[in-house]
Amino acid sequence: MSASIETALIQLDYLEVQVFAKLEQLGVEESEWVYYMAFAKRVWETFMGFWYDTAIVEVYTLIEEFVMRGLVEDTLKAVADVVLEKCTMYRPLGNAETPLPAPPLPPFIPPPPPPPPPIDQTFNFDDWTSQGWKRGQTCMADPPPIPNCCESPQNVDVASDGGVVAHSPPCSLRVCMSLGIVTVWGAVKLWDFRGYNTIVITDWLFKLTYPGFALPHLKCFNYDTGVLEYYHQIAFLPPGVWTQYVNDISATCANKRICIGFSVGLGTDDLYLDDLRIQASA
Repeated sequence: MSASIETALIQLDYLEVQVFAKLEQLGVEESEWVYYMAFAKRVWETFMGFWYDTAIVEVYTLIEEFVMRGLVEDTLKAVADVVLEKCTMYRPLGNAETPLPAPPLPPFIPPPPPPPPPIDQTFNFDDWTSQGWKRGQTCMADPPPIPNCCESPQNVDVASDGGVVAHSPPCSLRVCMSLGIVTVWGAVKLWDFRGYNTIVITDWLFKLTYPGFALPHLKCFNYDTGVLEYYHQIAFLPPGVWTQYVNDISATCANKRICIGFSVGLGTDDLYLDDLRIQASA
């Protein structure tokens, strides 16, 4: 700290000698030197704090100020030139006529984009709609007809049996009907998980009868490539009761557009879906 102060004092002392010499050369009365030196110190501070065009503008503002105080404009400009010359010894500012080129700017590195807002959406279908879930083929054939299955205009059936079928009455989503064939239709919806690293699907499933025939499954297809990213088949779904399943699909579905589908691969039974929760975070 003391070394810095000493250096600054030496620089100002040297500046004072040069300014006084210039004032004597211009024939300025010695009684006015102190005022011109005050101006010189203000200019010094400006040149040490600003670069190029900004510094020049600030100095001309100072010149106007000191002209209003009664000093001579041409003399002030001469003193400013002396100060600028001395500042160049410590900082490469150049002068008003031949300014030095500005140093190259560092490469611009944009700040990272903010993380997407977390997703936490629950579908209970109590408004008597499919809430955006469409009817699409997500059966034994891999892959299903993407993107058609995610963009089908036909909604999945919403069913209710006096509050008995629905996990949270009055409604649940009937994923598939008792067709008794291999190919059945399920419920699908497109999700954009780009920017999300953690994705969890929680759902409640219910089937009416036939404990061993129906094979409900959850499939997650990559919307852009058609690749099956995640597959969970339930070998035995107890009939007549609601059963909860939790699927963490983060490892394979993070940062992708995913078509999520619920269906039955084999079976002769109705499958119902309710209180489906999709959670995703960056």
